Amino acid sequence: MLKILSMLSLILLSPSKLFGNALKFESIQHSQVTVSPDIVGVLAYRDRVYETPFNNNYLISSAYNPKPKKDGFAFGDKYSDTAGTDRIIFPKHIKKGYWHGLASYGENILLMEGRKKKILRFKPETKRFIGYSEIILDLFRPALDSRGEPTKNEITNGRRNFIRELKKLDSGVIALNGLAEFPQAWVKGSGQASHLIATGIPKFPLFTMKCSSKDGLVCQLKRQCFLEGHKKVAHGLAVSAKRRQILRVDRENHQLLVYKWMKCHHIPLVGRIKLPAKLNKARNLYIDSSDNLWVSTEKPDNYRNSSLYKWAAKDWGL
Repeated sequence: MLKILSMLSLILLSPSKLFGNALKFESIQHSQVTVSPDIVGVLAYRDRVYETPFNNNYLISSAYNPKPKKDGFAFGDKYSDTAGTDRIIFPKHIKKGYWHGLASYGENILLMEGRKKKILRFKPETKRFIGYSEIILDLFRPALDSRGEPTKNEITNGRRNFIRELKKLDSGVIALNGLAEFPQAWVKGSGQASHLIATGIPKFPLFTMKCSSKDGLVCQLKRQCFLEGHKKVAHGLAVSAKRRQILRVDRENHQLLVYKWMKCHHIPLVGRIKLPAKLNKARNLYIDSSDNLWVSTEKPDNYRNSSLYKWAAKDWGL
């Protein structure tokens, strides 16, 4: 009887009070001493890890060994922590920026500039940047609900209110602050969206986005999605296709917010994961194809001197 009552109390507990197992500093599988101390975007692609600094004019590319031998290294070597790491400088016309999102795009990588709201395509094989363009922000529709498609008034009001909120942002706020590939298995019919994009606007925290490269790179917001249970600004974005979860960073409380994807109109907050006290403030998240969790921070810690950390899939979760 007591067991049943305890289970009921967990079910009735508000999601804002639910906590998963805290991430343990001792359980870090790999960490990296990065060439830039303040890391935001993260993407593991083939045998390399790509990163973007908070505000600069280059992409970081690091050789990565996911299964080093006993005396081996995941990053660097015995002579240098940054061995195998390159800075790939942007073309002159792109310049310095707030490149706060990285995501796969076929055989390429997308980089998202959060303040200018632009997208850039990178070809890893040739190390070339192509397809620099603005993200189309004002043609999205709100998510379908139980009544079906939104009305014309709902569409018009949604677009108008979003643009208004963008204009109200302080000059120092990064409008778009998270990018992740969208799992096609989450929706009926493929090709409706290629990515999820997160914002620093609490009223409009998440959108689906569709990118096409038929006539140059064109990326457009498609649907406004509704994250429920957290009304303040959040940062970063990571997606676990296997767990049907979306993760964001709550920098103010040094924790991760965990949402459950039900549908675009209904994405409830189902828990929170405390970050280790030894870590500095998190910038962003990334979940790779093996469900490993990566966290980037605004400056190195005092123990590993790292700004990027990886936990194995078994070592994180609710």
